[in-house]
Amino acid sequence: MRLRQLTGRVQNAPDLDTLLAVVLDAALAQTSADFGTVQISEPGAGALRIAAQSGFSSEFLEYFAVVDDDGAACLASCPRCHRCSAAAGTSTLIGPLT
Repeated sequence: MRLRQLTGRVQNAPDLDTLLAVVLDAALAQTSADFGTVQISEPGAGALRIAAQSGFSSEFLEYFAVVDDDGAACLASCPRCHRCSAAAGTSTLIGPLT
């Protein structure tokens, strides 16, 4: 997807869920990935919540719906807004939504 097309889809997104799905779809297409997630930091809860996903089983989504502060790599890198990788794929953390 070209940047102009993505910009149009992002601007026309009626809500955050749609916006995150559009961005995830574009990231998956750009990287030729089969699956991925967008996780949102919930600082008060010390957790990451899956806000958008593509390609994962319901069992995976149920297990990882909320990742608590238990030393998980993605949550540990979140305050510094670093990229983190997992065995099954890669996540990019941009920063907390406020």
